[in-house]
Amino acid sequence: MAFVLREFSSTLKMPYLSTNEPLYMQLRELARVLQFAKYKEIFTLYEKIKLNIENLEKDSIFYPFRQEILGIFRLFRINEIKINIENDKSLSTFNNYLILAKLFCDKEYYINSALALKDGIDVGIYRYFVGDFGVHLVRENKFGFFWNEIFKDENLSEYIKKYLKIIFKLRCKVASIRNNFVHLENKKDNQILIKELKVIIQNIEQIFNPSALTKLEPFKKQIAKKIMQKLQAN
Repeated sequence: MAFVLREFSSTLKMPYLSTNEPLYMQLRELARVLQFAKYKEIFTLYEKIKLNIENLEKDSIFYPFRQEILGIFRLFRINEIKINIENDKSLSTFNNYLILAKLFCDKEYYINSALALKDGIDVGIYRYFVGDFGVHLVRENKFGFFWNEIFKDENLSEYIKKYLKIIFKLRCKVASIRNNFVHLENKKDNQILIKELKVIIQNIEQIFNPSALTKLEPFKKQIAKKIMQKLQAN
């Protein structure tokens, strides 16, 4: 069992065991949904697993490894994911994706990492402005679909426009890295992409920080109105 948990911790995959024990099946399912960066499903499973661990029978094969399993979740930072974020003024959705992007990067799943980071910017920033309104639309359309309208807004300060353009260029860079990972086979080029991705992940919280959000907050409703008008017109 120690080997199985080490493998899970190192590769995010659960080796096959000939058992139908509920905790093992939950861990296998968690390993599966992790690959898709579905943070709500991940956190829901984590909560179920945590409850299962608390109620483990002493004859369970997992009983001696309870704290080790919880330690793996802390290492993955799954316990930091936030689900009830409807009234959250911070970038909690983005931060959920960032947790997963960092995890994938640490485990050398670089395509997954770049994709989680791109989705975090797409969906996270969008939800920061307009909540759940038309999230499916922002997933289906190019990121510039509404951003170009924001940049044209004469009522926004130059500081805010500059800040939003930094986010826009960052997202385009992450999308480019992800696409290049998929299509490039040259190992040397891949190493360059890995380095670029790691630098972005290491520095991205300097862009998405409380100070910047405080300056953005007074313009939030104005920007949200622009986005909703653009989506409703198409």
